[in-house]
Order: sequence, then structure tokens, then C-alpha cells
Amino acid sequence: MNETESFDLLFRSYYQPLLVFAQQYVGDSDDCRDIVSAAFEDLWRNFSRIDHQHVRAYLYTLVRNKCVDHLRHRGTRRQYIEFVTILSDRFTDTDTLAEEDDRRHRVRQVLALLKPPADAIFRECFLHQKRYQQVADELGLSLSVVKKHMARALRVIREKYLKKDA
Repeated sequence: MNETESFDLLFRSYYQPLLVFAQQYVGDSDDCRDIVSAAFEDLWRNFSRIDHQHVRAYLYTLVRNKCVDHLRHRGTRRQYIEFVTILSDRFTDTDTLAEEDDRRHRVRQVLALLKPPADAIFRECFLHQKRYQQVADELGLSLSVVKKHMARALRVIREKYLKKDA
């Protein structure tokens, strides 16, 4: 019997049982057919190198591994879809975008009102979210000077913006 006839016999003997086997892992019959077909494709590519006495075990192992890969890929795809959904919800919410834009505009207005070094201190603490001590060290100032300038900046914000909203 030549390789083609031998392969054809294996295909007819194992295709249906492998579909049932894959169904236990994956569940979707279309995916199972794809997985089993891919397993037979791999078998055909390596047919001359495979020990034909163990071809049944080889096929079942191949299908199991392909099912696991498929499930892993499906899980990764689901996580990606969830991530993109969350991300797109965040950036397509026009109310949130408008609020963020308004906040940025107000911060720019506050920065324009502040004089050096208060503007640099406010920028570092508020925009770059640095700790007061870190800003003091970077700018060569004392911690109390940084606190004093931040208190002034926050007072300007309260006076200018919180009274308007009330």
C-alpha cells in the first residue's frame, strides 16, 4: 500500500472519532472540523517521518494540542475584545471627553495666573503627579516653600472656579 492509500485509510478511520474528541474540548462543530483538518494536514506533511504503529496516538495528541491552542487563542481574543471595549467606551463617551477638556482648559488658565516658581511647582505636583518633597528636591527649594506655593495655587482655583460653579 502506498502513502496516499495509507493516509486515505487513516483519514476515513479517524476523522469522525477525532471530531467527537475535539468536540469535548471546543464545543463548536465548525471549529472542530477546522482543528481536525489541520491535524490531518500536519500528519500529511510529516507522514513519511511518523511511526505508523503509533499514528493513532499521534493524531489524538495533535488534535488535543490544537484544541488547547484554539481555546488559549479564544481566551486571549476575548480578553482583547474586553480591553478594546473598555478603552473605546472611555474615549467615546463625549461627556467624559468634554469634562476632561474643560478641566485641561481650567488648569491652563490657573497656570497663566501663577507666577514663577508657583507655576512650575503646580505643574510638577498637579500635572506630573509628583510629591511635594520630590518637587522641592528637583527645584532646589525647601518643602515649606513648595507647600506654600501649592496652597496659593489651590486658593486661586477655589476662588476662581468653585465660586463660579456654585
